[in-house]
Amino acid sequence: MDISKLNSLVELYFKKTEEVEGKRPFLKWLKPDKRAYNWQDVTEIIYKLTATIKSLITGRPGRGLIESLLDLIASDKGVIHPSPFLPFMFKPS
Repeated sequence: MDISKLNSLVELYFKKTEEVEGKRPFLKWLKPDKRAYNWQDVTEIIYKLTATIKSLITGRPGRGLIESLLDLIASDKGVIHPSPFLPFMFKPS
């Protein structure tokens, strides 16, 4: 695989999934009580998250992506952890 010909990290990830066995570890936490993720788990999470975001965007015309994501965080679905979005939620006064 020639990395210089790839357009994004997303494309790199999905090219790599074609080469790697799905059960191979992708993320293993150093803390023993945390769950380990394999390539197949992460790919399924990406597809679920993509479908959820797409449904939010297409289901609510006129709404922005950030507003839709904040609605998803606030909903009971619990798909997204809010920490990456905290800078957008709390603006300095």
